[in-house]
Amino acid sequence: MDYNFGKCAKVTNKINISKSENKTKVIIHNPKKIEILVVQVNKCLNINGKRCDWLFIIVNNNKGIFIELKGRNIIEGFKQLGNSILEIENIKYNFLYKKFSKKECYLILNNYAPLSSNMIKKQIRYFKISIASFL
Repeated sequence: MDYNFGKCAKVTNKINISKSENKTKVIIHNPKKIEILVVQVNKCLNINGKRCDWLFIIVNNNKGIFIELKGRNIIEGFKQLGNSILEIENIKYNFLYKKFSKKECYLILNNYAPLSSNMIKKQIRYFKISIASFL
């Protein structure tokens, strides 16, 4: 495998991979049971700056899916996602053999106040991602 995340990562091929935090949940749906490397970024990886919560790597395609599960601070969530991508792909950490062939980010919010008056207030409590869309 071309990844070096140590104890912060586990390989799985489960049909559903579920993670939750801040009353927010994501389920990675993996119907073909492909190999996925699940990396706990925020509470495990030693990188500089703000960090997202999770990184799911589709191993056979070298695709990274960055996930931030947030209570309500959308600006902070974007900073965490952006910094995580930059730091994880930084060669000084030696996490990756080469940069991801494709990257996707998801900021999943439990509740947030609109950023402007023309935005509609929403509540997002649950989010499901299908791995089939990344193949």
